[in-house]
Amino acid sequence: MAGVIKDEILAKGDVGLLKAYLMRMQARESEADLIVLAELVQSKVFLEGGEDFQGLVMDHFGLRWEREVVWILAPLIKHEDIMLSGRAREIMKGLVAKDLGDEPKEWRAWYREQNK
Repeated sequence: MAGVIKDEILAKGDVGLLKAYLMRMQARESEADLIVLAELVQSKVFLEGGEDFQGLVMDHFGLRWEREVVWILAPLIKHEDIMLSGRAREIMKGLVAKDLGDEPKEWRAWYREQNK
């Protein structure tokens, strides 16, 4: 069922459905949800989408505490939308407790080091 909803969100960019889906995720906070969030962040509707869609997804990432968030968000450091890249950086800084710069590889190197 969750896959069907996710597919519909990605197909239509439906902000209302996304909001409801993220609220359900927030109640569970499972690893499977991180996979869905990673898929959302890599989707065309997110990367080329409106601020409402991006904002909801990024707000949800701001509530997560897992190190995997750094891995997922690291590529957004290079996104052309400076608001989106800045938001990703702030979320990652909160998890890492410092600023690792403008290169996704530095953020991902931190993640790898934490998972040795």
